[in-house]
Amino acid sequence: MGIIFNKPLIGVVMCQIDKGGHPTQTVHNKYLDAVISAGGVPLALPQNLMDVPLLLETALSVLDGVLLTGSPSNIEPWHYGEEGKEPHADPGRDRLAFNLITHAIGKKMPLFGICRGMQELVVANGGALYRQISQHRQFQRHHEDLAQPLEQQYAPAHEVMIEPDGLLYRLLNSTTLAVNSLHQQGIRETGPQLRIEARAPTA
Repeated sequence: MGIIFNKPLIGVVMCQIDKGGHPTQTVHNKYLDAVISAGGVPLALPQNLMDVPLLLETALSVLDGVLLTGSPSNIEPWHYGEEGKEPHADPGRDRLAFNLITHAIGKKMPLFGICRGMQELVVANGGALYRQISQHRQFQRHHEDLAQPLEQQYAPAHEVMIEPDGLLYRLLNSTTLAVNSLHQQGIRETGPQLRIEARAPTA
């Protein structure tokens, strides 16, 4: 049912922003382009679907996979057992993403998380985050240089060490991989259902 001309239909989560006083939901073109380049058909999933469970159920019933994108916002800390406020919160994104994760896992549906999306996977599975990894001296800097053009900000910034017994190693047949690194938060505990595939070096 979710196949359009033999192309998989991939749900892409959306983020809430303010655009000149207008509440607006967005998703970066780079994520939509990635789905299309991989041979899929992207379906943007607005947070409003959470207000009408039947509409959300209808959307989920036709999907072949889910993409949890990166975002300038962060997960609210109470979701992983911490106190305090998150100044860059998007609670609607939290609700939608956690619902999508539960659905995808229950249906054994392919699910891919990038940046905030990876953090959502961790928190949804009982893990926890470092709220600001720049405050932990044992870690490298993981912030972009805003003075640089986007091409430079998103260029490979450091290597990660790939776990030798993981799926990523079997796919790449390599022990290292060059990546970029644009995030404020990091994984403190993975949760019981997740396996570490690669690690960033410490400072």
